[in-house]
Amino acid sequence: MKVPALAVTLILSLGYALSARAEIYRWTDADGRVQFSDRPPAGGGKDAEEISDRYEQHVPFGFEIIPVDYEMPPDTRGKVEVAVSKIHEILSSRLGLHFPTDPSFKIRIFKDQESYARYADGPPLAGMASGYYMAQRNEAVTWRQHSFEQMLEVITHEATHAILRHRLGDVPPWLNEGLSEYFERMEVFGKAVVIHPNPEWDEAVKQKVRDGSIKPLREYLALSQQGWQLHNFPDNRSYSQAWSLVYFLMSTPEGTGLLGRLLETLDRVGTENFSAADVIDTNFEGGLASLESRWLAWVLGPKQAHHY
Repeated sequence: MKVPALAVTLILSLGYALSARAEIYRWTDADGRVQFSDRPPAGGGKDAEEISDRYEQHVPFGFEIIPVDYEMPPDTRGKVEVAVSKIHEILSSRLGLHFPTDPSFKIRIFKDQESYARYADGPPLAGMASGYYMAQRNEAVTWRQHSFEQMLEVITHEATHAILRHRLGDVPPWLNEGLSEYFERMEVFGKAVVIHPNPEWDEAVKQKVRDGSIKPLREYLALSQQGWQLHNFPDNRSYSQAWSLVYFLMSTPEGTGLLGRLLETLDRVGTENFSAADVIDTNFEGGLASLESRWLAWVLGPKQAHHY
């Protein structure tokens, strides 16, 4: 492995608060939608309130950020800290995934795509991707991208892989990528986050439902890693279906309960003995057929952002 000439290392221990207290405002806009921002609404807003104190939190694990050949601004560092801590928190508190040992991994961020491509000597497609997680190195690798928002998308996606790998080992591709795609759409406001729908994936799945080309869930959930990748081409259909199914489940308490049961069963029996279809048949009223019917109806409707 080529060692970078200069690496500025920042150790982020998520047991402490951000150095500067970020303010968070919540209000209802003219269309009746709840909004969050780190600034109060211009001209006020219905029921506008400052809610920063509700999001003071301490998450008990650490990770290492390694910006290569550039300095990471403190506010960027803080938002990355909040985003990764929220992934851990949601997996723990909403999905019941307990962590007997604390996750620990590295996030290496290169200053440009060329430096990133030179370092990416592991996965064969890494030089063409925005980022990747390598279990052997236990690190997520990316570059600064063209905006902070793009960089945060990659970091949250790959950090989800790292946390799931630490806790569960191998995870079925639809669940591993579905959760990673879900958290990728995270927007940080102080210590609160909003997870938005992915309009590209949403439209892609809608189109496949309308034309009848969507893969039946019983077949989709049983795909091996190789089968999942083959099914993905040429239009990322495996990723879009994974995102859609996970977003659907994360939209209701019933769905998050089922996701928690899927993760608990995977943890107990291991990947080789795990059948998502069997877990759903046993734990969802009406079984997989009922869940699929409700998911397909949901696909064609509007999507709401999730607030944490």
